[in-house]
Amino acid sequence: MALDRNTPWANVTWLPTSKLIDLSLRNHLCLAALRSEHGKAVHMGMIVKTMFSSFFIFDAGFGKGDVSIFLAADESLSQREMPKLDSPWSLCSSAIAPTARLLALYDEQLQTTPLRDLVEGHQRAIENFAAPPQWRLSIQALVQRYRKKQRVG
Repeated sequence: MALDRNTPWANVTWLPTSKLIDLSLRNHLCLAALRSEHGKAVHMGMIVKTMFSSFFIFDAGFGKGDVSIFLAADESLSQREMPKLDSPWSLCSSAIAPTARLLALYDEQLQTTPLRDLVEGHQRAIENFAAPPQWRLSIQALVQRYRKKQRVG
């Protein structure tokens, strides 16, 4: 039986609805900014952080879809160099749909993943970003590990 926010589960804590809305809105506003001439590096950083957090949550077994969502988003987000901190920046038009699919998956994960697992996914993303450059894992490397784990497991 799958976990469901509407079913009472002993010892399961869910993300409060207000926080779920805050996180979702933050991401969608970042995407909206990146679709316009008002995007900045901070907006791109938020989307990239969400991509990694979402992958780690997905790796823990939460979220409908497959790893192609992450590969497509990563490829489309990597099409341009990161801008200087305060420089205007926008996504290529081909990056909008993959990024929107990623955010839709993340929104679903926020609604269906217990708080403990959401926090763990975010922690894993932060640890990956904090690692020395030679130890950081890219989305491609994470997907390879995921696929290898799926074949073995």
